[in-house]
Amino acid sequence: MKKTFYIILAVLLLAIFSAATYAYLQRDSIIASILSEKLSEFENRRNVKVSYKSLNMQGLNGICLSDIAVVPAGCDTLSTVGSVCSEISLWELVKGRIKVSKLHIDSLSVRLTDNGKQRNFEPLFKKGVNESAKSNDNTPKKSYSERFSNMLSTIFRLVPEDFAATNIRISAQSPTYNASLMTPELKIDNNKFTTDLIFSEDSTLQKFTLDGTFRHTDKSLHCKIFASKNNKVALPYIKYKYDMTVAFDTVQLDFSALADKTEWTQIGGNLAVKNLCVEHWRISEKELLFEDMSIDYILNARNDCIELDSSSVVHFNKLTFSPYIRVKTKPETELTISVSKDKFPADDLFSSIPSGMFSNLEGIKTSGSLDYKFYLNVNFDNVDSLKLYSCLNKHDFKIEQFGATDFRMMQQPFTYNAYEKGELVRSFVVGEENPNFRKLDDIAPCLRGAVMFSEDGHFFHHKGFLESAIRESMIRNIKEKRFARGGSTISMQLVKNVFLSRNKTMMRKLEEMMIVWLIENNRLVTKERMYETYLNIIEWGPNIYGAEEAAKFYFDKSCDDLSPAEAIFMASIIPRPKKFKWSFNEDGTLKEYHTNYYEVVGGRLHKHGYISDREFRKLKPEVELKGKAKDYFPDLSEKEEKPSVFKNFFNIFKRKK
Repeated sequence: MKKTFYIILAVLLLAIFSAATYAYLQRDSIIASILSEKLSEFENRRNVKVSYKSLNMQGLNGICLSDIAVVPAGCDTLSTVGSVCSEISLWELVKGRIKVSKLHIDSLSVRLTDNGKQRNFEPLFKKGVNESAKSNDNTPKKSYSERFSNMLSTIFRLVPEDFAATNIRISAQSPTYNASLMTPELKIDNNKFTTDLIFSEDSTLQKFTLDGTFRHTDKSLHCKIFASKNNKVALPYIKYKYDMTVAFDTVQLDFSALADKTEWTQIGGNLAVKNLCVEHWRISEKELLFEDMSIDYILNARNDCIELDSSSVVHFNKLTFSPYIRVKTKPETELTISVSKDKFPADDLFSSIPSGMFSNLEGIKTSGSLDYKFYLNVNFDNVDSLKLYSCLNKHDFKIEQFGATDFRMMQQPFTYNAYEKGELVRSFVVGEENPNFRKLDDIAPCLRGAVMFSEDGHFFHHKGFLESAIRESMIRNIKEKRFARGGSTISMQLVKNVFLSRNKTMMRKLEEMMIVWLIENNRLVTKERMYETYLNIIEWGPNIYGAEEAAKFYFDKSCDDLSPAEAIFMASIIPRPKKFKWSFNEDGTLKEYHTNYYEVVGGRLHKHGYISDREFRKLKPEVELKGKAKDYFPDLSEKEEKPSVFKNFFNIFKRKK
């Protein structure tokens, strides 16, 4: 019995040995078969053809492939590799996954081409036949947590601690753009890596260094990019595509996996930028310099959303704050942004303003403290439910020293300069020495009321901002996917006209809001003087400024003698003063849409006592031009063009013509 057992055991061992020996001898063909199957799946999924010249096994788990080519369907070759030698887990490969413990790549070339008709990288992003079939079934999509977890696992499974790549070249070519990135060697040794990168873009050449650490034990990465010889690193392609310059001294990124689960994946780390320079005609008139910016972040990927955890901290010069951002797509697409900053020294805010951002505020000194709260929630499937809250509160706040501009100047007579397309077209005094200047009480009440109810009905009751107006403008802009409506108050329009240029930039809007807050919350100028100034400087026609000039231009009378119908007409053309002709039909009568406008504004004037019962009953959308404006009527028959205040939001950064 015992002898029989040993005989059976010996036979089994011999069989296993024979099978192992056969598998070892036939390992090339076995691995080739498995690899062929995996490549076939990849080709069907990504619309590409992957080929190689030879496959050789080295030892039990070493694989070498030579002359590899990746060719997208119907396009030029996307990538070639001279050779790839790796050590992989055969057991993981049999299970359908690739786990690499060693990877050496030589002569890697990636060539992105765009000939104006076809891009050789586009097929990679199109679903293959099998993928299209899968997308039509009821298989649930992977959650964000699963996607993040798979991404982390893939990165650290395919890039081993023993990694080396030599002669790397990545290029992009089109009829109008040529660029390439080259490095002689990228190597990970004892978890550390460093390499010199050479980037050429048309006629420019940049050299910079990438170094850091890459650890599998805690799935962490630390990397830093910086230029040699105290030069800056300029981001490629941005200048060509958007006519924008973005450059920096150093960028440093750290991240590690804090939790890696199917239902919850969390990564955390730090992103820091030193001396970031940004220049673009849509952002600011001057180059912006951000000396010190960083964020200690925690990103959470859950089943239905991705969120920036509220424990994250942004450092911006002297400022620190903790934002919360959540992007949710299931069951509806929703964005939530929240910032809450408790009491902090007010001067930390003003001394942190980057150079070139706010020209009027440069050098301002303040004391006291501030606190700030902001909340935005947008459900893109129900935009009308948008929620918005923003409030900057002051505590013993005081302006100790004004910067480049003393905003109290508006309380006294001052010289107003009117610009068009950057050119000075008019200059006049806002004060009694100007014969066309009119005090607030000398302007017809119906005109004062009509303008206020048309532009900002709550002007005398808010502190510069009207949250409901901003909310409504955001709702409309999101629905129409463009800047179709602004949320500016009279205070904001006044500040824009008096202190800021006419160039429509993002920084100008931010500076406008900051100046409005300073004026309104510190009573630097009275409401009455602000409204008086507004009515005396706003453009009311072609090179027509102020209520008195406008009343003479349209009706050949003083602004204190206007009828309610004339006042409402003048209020109606403020948004587009040079296009006042669009208000009229060919026969000189007001267009039909004025009927509703007159009813609304006239009703408000009557309700608040600006016009009498009798004047309201007689009110009709009818005016007769008696001033020089009537000389423009021969051109009224020209084709009307629908006005557009802003360009499409998604084209805001396109190259300036």
